[in-house]
Formats: sequence, structure tokens, C-alpha cells
Amino acid sequence: MVVLNKNLFEALPYISKVNISLHSLNPSYFKNFIKNNANPDDYLNIIKNNILKLKNNVDKISINAVVSNDKQQDLDSVLNFCKKNKILLKLVPDWRFYVASRKYIINFLKSNSFIEDNRIIKDPGSNLRIIYRKNDYYIEFKDIQPYYLNFWCEGCKMKKKCIETFAFLRLEGNPLRFKICIDKPAMTSTRFEKNFWMKFEELNLEAKNKITKQ
Repeated sequence: MVVLNKNLFEALPYISKVNISLHSLNPSYFKNFIKNNANPDDYLNIIKNNILKLKNNVDKISINAVVSNDKQQDLDSVLNFCKKNKILLKLVPDWRFYVASRKYIINFLKSNSFIEDNRIIKDPGSNLRIIYRKNDYYIEFKDIQPYYLNFWCEGCKMKKKCIETFAFLRLEGNPLRFKICIDKPAMTSTRFEKNFWMKFEELNLEAKNKITKQ
């Protein structure tokens, strides 16, 4: 749930972009994500109101929806909410059934008359962002392919059955800690800087050199 409090609002002047995970606005589907037999409509109303409050206080806001192949997810309701409130929608395939989910996203975009407008590759990595457009509204399809870093995944016993199959960083907790992936515990900034940061800088330099040569 999107939780708003005094600390968050005090931090907003220093935040340039907010990305919120919201996978469905269908109460029947959303109830799978809540406990204690709570009313999903109440949760959804709080979430929608909080998103709109955030939108009024940050420059950029987007909604990230992980897409299953379940029609009950009702992506149309999420799309309509985003369009109505001029919020960028980002669609991400569910890795548990990637092929079916990816196909579902493409068919969903076509059925709503969206056309491909642009492609952006995140390098280093294989995170392809395909931008779709309908009139003056845009949707971002995050077509993320498997990507491993040797220094990132070496020795990991979960690699063969990794859910994400791609590497990226999360920041979590207070004070902030770096979380490599969902299968490894978060680490302090000191440990991250000592063990990983220099290797990331090398990767970024390689990517910049590749772009320059092109």
C-alpha cells in the first residue's frame, strides 16, 4: 500500500521521480494481495487517493504493473485511471510465465490501438523499454531479458531457479541499505561500496565507450 506520512512529504522536495507498483484495480483480483478478509475496495480507494496526493507533490510519477495472463487482473481499469490522471503506465511481464505474459501485454496494447513509438535500451544490461503511444498518451513496455553480472551472481545457489533472472539494485530500510536481489539480504552502503561499486563504475565506463564508438 502507498503509505503517506510526514517523513515522506518532507523528503519529496529531494525526490525527482516516484514509481508505484499497482497491478490491478479490480477488487476481486486485488483481494489476493490483502489479509484478514479486509474489504479490497477500501484499500483501493486509499491507494488511488494517495497516488493522486503524491502526483500533486512530485514532478514525475509512474505506475508499474506486473502483468499476469489472468484476465481478471483487468488492465483496462489501471490504464483508464492512469490516462484520466495523466500518469505514465509501465507494463512488466510476470517472470513466472514470461512468454504468455509478454504476449498478453502486446495484445493488450494492440487491442487498445497503441502503436510503437520508440525503443530505449538500458546499457549496461538488457532492459529494453518499448514506448507505445495513442494520441498524446504513452505507455512503457519494460521488455526485460535475462541478464547476469559475473561479479553479481557468482556462487549464488539460486541462479538456476532465479525468479528475476536479471540484476538490478533496490534501496530499502532506514537507514537505506542496498539489496542485490530478492534472494540475498540487504547490505550496508559501506559494504556495497567496498565490494561492488568499483565494478559498477567499470561497467558504466564500458557502456559509455561503446556509445561513443557508435
